[in-house]
Amino acid sequence: MSHALTETQISGYRTEGYLVLPGLFGPGDLARIDQAVNALTAEALASGDYAHLMEIEPESLKTSRPVVRRLFDPFEQHQQFRDLATDRRLIDPLSDLIGPDIHLQHSKLNMKPA
Repeated sequence: MSHALTETQISGYRTEGYLVLPGLFGPGDLARIDQAVNALTAEALASGDYAHLMEIEPESLKTSRPVVRRLFDPFEQHQQFRDLATDRRLIDPLSDLIGPDIHLQHSKLNMKPA
């Protein structure tokens, strides 16, 4: 199944410099990513050596549930992030905007607590 953009979407991107694709990933996709973040967090915290994997909100370290601020190299850390970054729903529209030569240079996930 193709996830190609319309000419209107491409034109809007070229004019505005951004494109919003509501509902690109559904609740199930987001739940799997949330589970991956939780699994990586639990594993890293249990190891006691998490600084090279993630950054934790400093004030949350005093609580029973530390909150991740930044996840370093999620693509390398978990299959869910590799699946997300190579999903055709993302790659097809991206190819429409910048061409087919797409390379992942680096990955990082920044999160904002509620």
